[in-house]
Amino acid sequence: MSMRTKLPIVTAMVLVFAVSLATCNIDLFDHVTTTDISSPSDPAISDMHIEDELVPLGSPGASGNAFVNLINERWKHVLYGSDGQVVLLDIASDTEISDFLDETWDPETGSYVDGWIQLRADFIQEAEQAYELSGTELSTLPRSAHRVTLINADMNSPMGQEFEWLFYCVTSSDGKSYVFPSEWDIGDDPALVFDAERSVLYVSTFLGVWKISPDGTSIKLTADEYNGMHYSQHDTAAYDDHIGSSLFWTANALISPDSRFIIYRSNRDCYDEGSENMSLWRIDLETGEEQRILEGNAVNRIDGFVTDTMMLIDQQFLLDVSTGASVQVSLPNLSNRFIESTGFGYIICSSYREEEAGLSSLYIFRVEPETGALTEVLTISGVFRDSGFSASGKYAYANYGSEPDQGAVTVLFFDLENSTIMFLEDVLGETYNELGGTVTRAKWLTGNSMLLQVLSIIDDVGVYRTWIAKW
Repeated sequence: MSMRTKLPIVTAMVLVFAVSLATCNIDLFDHVTTTDISSPSDPAISDMHIEDELVPLGSPGASGNAFVNLINERWKHVLYGSDGQVVLLDIASDTEISDFLDETWDPETGSYVDGWIQLRADFIQEAEQAYELSGTELSTLPRSAHRVTLINADMNSPMGQEFEWLFYCVTSSDGKSYVFPSEWDIGDDPALVFDAERSVLYVSTFLGVWKISPDGTSIKLTADEYNGMHYSQHDTAAYDDHIGSSLFWTANALISPDSRFIIYRSNRDCYDEGSENMSLWRIDLETGEEQRILEGNAVNRIDGFVTDTMMLIDQQFLLDVSTGASVQVSLPNLSNRFIESTGFGYIICSSYREEEAGLSSLYIFRVEPETGALTEVLTISGVFRDSGFSASGKYAYANYGSEPDQGAVTVLFFDLENSTIMFLEDVLGETYNELGGTVTRAKWLTGNSMLLQVLSIIDDVGVYRTWIAKW
């Protein structure tokens, strides 16, 4: 590994789990509003260096839907508050990030220039902006920055390596605070677990889980010892011959939908055995208690929460994280089966066969938590990307296309109560044509808003735009 890759740019796959979202019990698509959210004139927006990519689509069509053109090619860098009204956007382009790294790298010394940490912080400060979506306006929100010291695993030090990470506190007009991470260089770790109910952020590295509050204070929730042994005392040299390669004291942290527990995987109790198995641990966010709930006698991959307390593990059984009880689940034996999403008592999975030339099948199963029994409610063939559930659990959705050579081009909605299918074209009516392209990504935010990434062809060049559609 080069020195450049080991410097403290914290690479992080931002896993944002917004819980206790605003719930809407009405049929959203039968109660559209005529709100028109157009592209703002705020200077921070016009300085996004996206040339003319912020031209609004125009006034809503007959269906009364509204759009906000947020940002070009920064889909994974859009974070949002629990009610979908506050967003944090990374407005730096990939080229700008690359140029910054090149300009601050000294090839003669093989390191970044003196003062690079502050230069990076200044760059991030300019590159990220927080906005509030309310009524007919997209307004800029002030941010307060806080520096928090965390610890992550390091191949050269059993104690791990400390690194400083910048977090922002953003307060909405109604006084609710949100904590957002600042990093724009996104990779695999640490993981971020966003708890909207408590307005805090839980950060998981390979050596612990921390709670970050809006005032910048941090508390480590995990212990550094297990059975009297500190994590730094494990024989990492002896593990070089093992199937795995690292000590994962904490990994794959996930918050329960009711905000009560954080569940994570760990090999602390089977690391020295040379096994790739992992145990499951629980942090009770009400009591602070940390407890092992499943021994490390299997890989124990976390597939997701099916209900508030029931998790699907290894695609084989449901585990009640509050009691430790489990029940077997018999998913059908599908080729290349993959769990796409879970929640509200349902499992969405996909399957593909290579001989089908790029086509997959998407399955939705209703789960009986007490017995693990499955009922298949939908099977559809096509090309799929993002999938999930509406905030109320009334709809399942997936980014969908019918032709392999075109990929995903629209959004499929499945009414879980009435077993009916709709497409984004049906929902938006004439407004859909104003998008001027195909929908390549989709993510439900709240009861009445969804993120859409649209690919348009302009002068034979593909251009991505990310929008918020509000019903």
